[in-house]
Amino acid sequence: MKHTELAWAAGFWDGEGTTFTHLQHYKAVGGAVHDYRNPSLNVKQSGTKALLERFQAALGGLGKIYGPYKHSQGGNRKDVYGWYLNDWRLVQQALAYVWSYLGDEKKDQAKRVFQECRKD
Repeated sequence: MKHTELAWAAGFWDGEGTTFTHLQHYKAVGGAVHDYRNPSLNVKQSGTKALLERFQAALGGLGKIYGPYKHSQGGNRKDVYGWYLNDWRLVQQALAYVWSYLGDEKKDQAKRVFQECRKD
């Protein structure tokens, strides 16, 4: 991976991305339903997915791009695309790629999310 692309991806993430806790459910053998928290990454863009494709490529192809979706506020707004990643191990990997370039706010956000997810 090119350091320039990782630095770009970190800057893009600082401005457009978020790290959050995603509540997931799974059904165990016997039918019992269990909840667990999973760290997730998300970036949304309107109009085009080109920047999301560049971001994904900078992270070695991690994550998935979804869309286009109609903007939630309707009207003549551009369609929205989203890049998502919600596998614990892959979220750690993606953050590790850009960690040295990330701003303190995004680093703190990621640390809080992982602490919250470890409570389960």
